[in-house]
Amino acid sequence: MSFWILSTIMVAAGLLLLTPALLNRKTVKMDDDREQNITIARERIQELKAELEAGTLSEETYQQTLEELEKSLLIDVADVEVLSEKMSDKSSWKMLVAVAVIVPVLSFGMYDMLGSPQYLDVVGPGKHQETPPGLTTSRAGKLPSMEEMIAGLKKKTAEDPNNPDGWYLLGRLYAAKEQFPDSVKAYEKLVEVTDRLPTALVVLADSIAMTQGGSLSGRPLQLLTEALEKEPSNSTALWMAGQAAADKKQYIEAIDYWQRAALGLKEHKEMLGELNSMINEAVVLAKEAGMNVAEINLPEPPLVASIPIDIIVDPSLQDKIQENDVLFIFARAVSGPPMPLAAIKRQASGFPLTIVLNDSSLLRPDISLLDYNQLSITARISHSGQPAAQGGDLQSQTQLVSPTSNSKIILKIDKLLP
Repeated sequence: MSFWILSTIMVAAGLLLLTPALLNRKTVKMDDDREQNITIARERIQELKAELEAGTLSEETYQQTLEELEKSLLIDVADVEVLSEKMSDKSSWKMLVAVAVIVPVLSFGMYDMLGSPQYLDVVGPGKHQETPPGLTTSRAGKLPSMEEMIAGLKKKTAEDPNNPDGWYLLGRLYAAKEQFPDSVKAYEKLVEVTDRLPTALVVLADSIAMTQGGSLSGRPLQLLTEALEKEPSNSTALWMAGQAAADKKQYIEAIDYWQRAALGLKEHKEMLGELNSMINEAVVLAKEAGMNVAEINLPEPPLVASIPIDIIVDPSLQDKIQENDVLFIFARAVSGPPMPLAAIKRQASGFPLTIVLNDSSLLRPDISLLDYNQLSITARISHSGQPAAQGGDLQSQTQLVSPTSNSKIILKIDKLLP
C-alpha cells in the first residue's frame, strides 16, 4: 500500500474531528485539532506496526510513513491555549466518548473504510483495499469533502446494510457536522446490525442526548442502562450514567458510577483527575443534602512525567517579538535521534508564562518521557510560525532535566539567531 494512501487517510480522519460537538456549549479552547490529530497519528503508527509485523507492509514503507507522520505532527502541532481551567462535567463525559470511541474507530475505519470493525469487534478481520470505497473522487490527488464521504458511506450502507462499520462511520460524520437526528438514524441501524452491542448502545445514547440539548434523561439513560447490563465495566457508559444521576441530584448513585468508571481508566491520569474532581464535588453536594457518603476509593494514577517550564524573555529582546510570532518548546532525548520526542506550540505572548510538558505532547504512541534518563528542553520564538529555526528567531539555551524529577525549569529566551 502506497504512502500516499496511508497519508491521505490519516489526514481525512483528522478532518472529521476538527469540529467536535461537545454537550456543553461553553467554549474551552484547548485546541482540539492538536489533541485529535496527535491521537489519530498515534493510532496510525500502531496500525502500521501491526501491518509490519503481519508482513503486509514493507520495512521501507513503514519507516518512510513513520518519518512523514513525525514531521507532519511537528509542523502541525497546535496551540496550547486554555481559556478555562476545567471542562464541565457534561463536556468531560463527551470528551470521554470521543477518546474511547471516535478516535480508534475513525483512524482505523477511514483506513480500511468499511473493512473489519476493530473497535466494535463484531466481524472478523477484513482485507485491506488499495482504494478505499467511499473516498473515490474525481478531483485527482485531493481529499474528498465531508459531503462526498457521507455520500460514499450512504451508498455503501445501501449496498451492504449489515456492515456495522458503514453505519458507525456514517453516524460519526453526521455527528461531526452536528446533524444529530441523522446520526441517530445511523446509530439506530448500528444497534440493529450489531445485535445491540454495548458500544453501539452508548454512541446512540450520546447522539440522542445531543438532540435533547445534552440531556441524558429518557431514552439515553435507558440505553446506557442496557449497555451496563451487558457490559458492567464499560467506562464510557458508567461515566455518562453517573452524569445522568448527578443531573437528577442522585449524588450517591453518581459517585458509585464514577468510582466504577475509574477502575477502567487506571492508565489515564487526566481522566482519573477529572473523575476525582467530579466525585469530590458530588460528595460535598451529597453531604449538604444530608446523604450518607461511604468511603471513596479511587485507583492510583500511573506514574507520569510532568515538567513545569517557566518561559521568560530577556528584556533586550522584548521589542523583537512580533504580533503573529509563535512559541515552540521542544523536548529531545539527550542520547537519541535529533527529531523531538515532544513539542508544544502556542502564541508568543503573555511572558513570563508557565507551560507543563508531559506525555500528552509526545509525537509517538510507543514511548513515554519516562523512558529517557535525561531530556534536553529548548524554547524558540519563530517569526515564520514554522518549527525549523530561521535567522531572526529568538531562542533559549538548552536545559537538561530528568523526567522523573518533576522539577521546574526556567527557559530564558536570550539569543537572537543569525
